[in-house]
Amino acid sequence: MAGGDHFANLLVEQEKWRGLMKIKKWLGHEFESSTGRTPDYLRWHRDFKAAIRQQLPEGAELIMSKPNHFDASGFVKLGDKYVYFSVSDIRHWQDEWFRNILIRTAKSDKDYTGGRNCRTTFNDFTTNVERLFLEAN
Repeated sequence: MAGGDHFANLLVEQEKWRGLMKIKKWLGHEFESSTGRTPDYLRWHRDFKAAIRQQLPEGAELIMSKPNHFDASGFVKLGDKYVYFSVSDIRHWQDEWFRNILIRTAKSDKDYTGGRNCRTTFNDFTTNVERLFLEAN
């Protein structure tokens, strides 16, 4: 049985790695500025959503906004607890969307003001979201 658990853990880590590689291809990408959503932004949003889903703590659910205007936001739900996350306009501040993600506790998936602002990188997203869930106790 322990061997099966180890194999399952390896598969989870492999999926997280794939999600990370999929979103890392956007590092250094220069997004076209436009008054509307561009094809490259829509592809980035799809990849970001898939990559964030892979970074969720075990048992958590992703509630993500539809494509906005060059940004992304949503909630991570675990049981009856929520963490809000937001990435500012991806056209500005090269790769800031990867290095500087706003996260904070929330009371529901409609609470956009929530707890105190915290910051995380994409690489540390899981760890820092889990920390906020623990603080929400």
